[in-house]
Amino acid sequence: TCRAQKPIIESLMKQPAFQDVTLMTLDFDTDKPTLKKFKVTMQSTLVAFKGDKEVGRSTGDSTPAGLEALVKKTMN
Repeated sequence: TCRAQKPIIESLMKQPAFQDVTLMTLDFDTDKPTLKKFKVTMQSTLVAFKGDKEVGRSTGDSTPAGLEALVKKTMN
């Protein structure tokens, strides 16, 4: 699922509409303290923040529309 998500997210991050969005990528196997901080317990989890407030979360979604909707939540 992560492999399916990666090119979609990378494509979204290249779009001018998302130029102000910051992407942080973590390795599920090696970044355990950070994953715990963000309460991520499953691989392929995406968490969207606006400032320091969580505005959306998705686990296992690899659809372009679903991932774009999540990224857009950081902008509203």
